[in-house]
Amino acid sequence: MPLGSSPYEEPPYPAGRNAELLLVEYDADQKRMSEEVPEPLHLVRGSKVIAWIFNAPQLTGSVYHEGAILLNVKYEEITGHYVPYIWGDLDEAMLLNRELYGWPQLMCDSDVLHKDGNLVCGEIRRRGERLLKASVFLERRADEKELPLLADWLQVRKIPTPMKGRPALRHLIHLVTGNTVVHELWAGRPSLELGPSAEFRVERFSPISLSRGFYLRVSHDLPFAKEVIQVPQK
Repeated sequence: MPLGSSPYEEPPYPAGRNAELLLVEYDADQKRMSEEVPEPLHLVRGSKVIAWIFNAPQLTGSVYHEGAILLNVKYEEITGHYVPYIWGDLDEAMLLNRELYGWPQLMCDSDVLHKDGNLVCGEIRRRGERLLKASVFLERRADEKELPLLADWLQVRKIPTPMKGRPALRHLIHLVTGNTVVHELWAGRPSLELGPSAEFRVERFSPISLSRGFYLRVSHDLPFAKEVIQVPQK
């Protein structure tokens, strides 16, 4: 980071302020899901995948566009979300997410959620290639208890070393999101497409069957991590 011009300060970060979130929960191949989870985490057997597209308003009135895939994992007695893939269109958010919390974020093309009648849809593209497309046809108001989102997040942050023969640093980061307020929540029929992509293996998470779709407006913070554990490099 530039010594006198860091792109971020210390937590908490207002990650969403009246942000829009399009979310699809679905079933995928359990073996392929498990292969994407690093030690010491373990996939929760029989769990579903979440794909989301997230639009967060910025101070200038512009919108931060993000897409991610979430898996349910476990470490000892903690169950939380693990993120194998995430993309965003601002480098400040990418640096923060990668360096502090260990999410493997890369850049994507800018876009917004599109609404027509009761249909809300969105895409994540990188270098013009479509990685993720989701839509939900809104049918009813929903209760917060229906949302499959967890407060706990478990991520393995890997910091490579430029020195030959030295192991990389690996940290298990336990984060608990805070100050979450759901302003509006709707449920409906979902649709989801992943890939095909020459750059990413997202097709491994292709849906076998779709469960639920949601559209919500939400505010939440990214606080200090609850715990950081150094993991030995094998």
